[in-house]
Amino acid sequence: MKTLDVTLSGAEIQFLGELLQIELIVGMKDPHEHLSQQEREASFLEARDSLIEKQILFERDTYEIERSYAVLIDAMRPQFTYCRVQHIAQRKQSITHYHFTPILAIKRTELPDTNLHRIQLVGTPAEALEEIKRSFSMPQDDAADTPVSFTLEEADFRRLTGPDKHAALEGIKSSYGNEAIVGLEAFTASITTPLTAGQVERIVWDEKESKWHDRILHFIIGKAELWKVSPIMGEREQMKITRIGKSELERSIDELGLFSTVTSGAH
Repeated sequence: MKTLDVTLSGAEIQFLGELLQIELIVGMKDPHEHLSQQEREASFLEARDSLIEKQILFERDTYEIERSYAVLIDAMRPQFTYCRVQHIAQRKQSITHYHFTPILAIKRTELPDTNLHRIQLVGTPAEALEEIKRSFSMPQDDAADTPVSFTLEEADFRRLTGPDKHAALEGIKSSYGNEAIVGLEAFTASITTPLTAGQVERIVWDEKESKWHDRILHFIIGKAELWKVSPIMGEREQMKITRIGKSELERSIDELGLFSTVTSGAH
């Protein structure tokens, strides 16, 4: 079953989800959102016929789903942990979706310029976690020589990570003290434009509070360094920038708790 790999349309996934009584496929838009009732019905019939042809669905009145594919779709229930992994390179982004159950993890990748989704069983939660870590091309240095951490106004962060970082640096230096300027200069020298960055977001449904809880880890991959970016809650929008080592980044991903089970009041 570890080699299970299938490509389905959004309508096919939704059809299977409804058969499994899943009201919401986590992290996926409704493929019928802007369709009329007649168009919806036609899409569902097309999805049904396609699934029967692929031998994922049996041609019976009950529309029984072939078990291994039912496992794939069942993992997308809100009761399980959902993770969105975002890669940014050359100002382009790609997003991979992971669905964690207590015993297995599913990866869902949206194929570019199509409505198709590749769904793969990637093994145990621990194996999926290692795959997420390996998916980022990170500098091999385990730790920075000296700690560097400083806080930027959010608008200044956007300017500094824009097309002309050197001009932005000169323009904002006067607003910060000497200690922050040291960090600003090290950060500017390290990062490249366009940026190479990553984001790992964990989202779980809290049944007791009836709302979603999420944790986000965002980092920028420099020439030979890693920079963790943490929004600061307060009256002003600010970003804390910290130079970290590869092992610290991996610990931060571990601390997101991607394959912890959803418990009452989980945060």
